[in-house]
Amino acid sequence: LVFNTVAGLSKCTREDGTNAIEEPNISIERQPGITAMDEAMIFKIGLNNEGYGSSTFSFYHDRVDNEDGLAIVADGLGDDAWSLTGTHVGGTTSIVTLTIQLGPESKSIYSPVELHLQSQCDDSAINTVELYNQQDSDGNKYITFTPLCLDVEFYGSFDAVFSTNEDTLEVAVQNPENRPAEYHNARTQMRDMVNLDSVKIEYRKVTSRTINLGWTPASGKDGEVINFKTLDETING
Repeated sequence: LVFNTVAGLSKCTREDGTNAIEEPNISIERQPGITAMDEAMIFKIGLNNEGYGSSTFSFYHDRVDNEDGLAIVADGLGDDAWSLTGTHVGGTTSIVTLTIQLGPESKSIYSPVELHLQSQCDDSAINTVELYNQQDSDGNKYITFTPLCLDVEFYGSFDAVFSTNEDTLEVAVQNPENRPAEYHNARTQMRDMVNLDSVKIEYRKVTSRTINLGWTPASGKDGEVINFKTLDETING
């Protein structure tokens, strides 16, 4: 005799003609946008079982995608005991907060990382999403942190408040990312910083009557506004 199953529930693996107890579903409920390098990238992840019963699942990310060592943290991430009740029998979606922080090399751009929700007893019962926050016009996805604004400093004994009767004043600024003595330093000149548009200084005249006469951008001897980003740069300024 040959029997055909026409009803019932099954898992590990699901039998034809029955309703699946396990049908994992993972979704990105909130995706971050622009995130500064000194902040955590925050995702909201939805986990549910769209099956007809309760079962346990593994919630994890692919370490092979994370060769640059991004710090990925979430409640239950890597846990093999996520118990989820099927939405067809009253189960709901669990919302998990997941954070991503820079890897040890402090790179700003990384490849996306896959996140999985998988049955503990059936490798084919798996659902996957990609973690990323930027996508280019060609559809390429990235985890991208925005570099911080450069904290340019005056170099030498120059004081932000000065008095002069001369027509010109010699000023030097220093790029803190190009100091050879620093323990961790990218040694990147300002002209090579793609997120930096310009570096300018402004001044204003202060008299005994008023201290707010408006700011004027500093100009060179040629009358053009000085953009320090485009000038020759040494490790001293």
